[in-house]
Amino acid sequence: MKKFRGFLVICLCILAVCLGGCASKEEKNALKQEFLEWMFTADYDNRFDEVMAHEDLSTATQKVDEVYYDGMKDKMTDKLYKKLVKNRMPWSFDEKATGNEIFVSGVKFSGENFTVGLGLYSDDKSAMEVHYFSGVLTTVEEDSKLKIDEFKLNDEAEFWKGIKEMIAWKEEHSNHTK
Repeated sequence: MKKFRGFLVICLCILAVCLGGCASKEEKNALKQEFLEWMFTADYDNRFDEVMAHEDLSTATQKVDEVYYDGMKDKMTDKLYKKLVKNRMPWSFDEKATGNEIFVSGVKFSGENFTVGLGLYSDDKSAMEVHYFSGVLTTVEEDSKLKIDEFKLNDEAEFWKGIKEMIAWKEEHSNHTK
């Protein structure tokens, strides 16, 4: 009987260790939600304005890494971090959205797939334009920590076209209300 209890305790310990490192669906989706809000909220935490406040281009370039990825870098794999830096994301998004308060208006997840709604209010806040984009967002456990491993828009050209259309909508709507 003692041998059986000992065996049972060992099995339970092994099971606890194995399951302890497994992130729940809710934890994964919370991290994905945070990532998408960081990626697609224009000038998130004033990051673009902070970088652009530096007159010297070399100082501004150094600030991009510090300002843009601070707080998020440890929540993504090194592979994804390097890809985002190479593609200048989310810097490129902020650059295109300058002066427009584009924000995440909703997110839906289906496994590794996501659909994100990006919203933009008219100047007087009486109307809102929303465009939806989809892609793939995966997570992995690395060093016992849940991280974003892959981020890919299904149609990057359509994404940039949609951002341009949103900004044009706001400009058109603002011209009609003045």
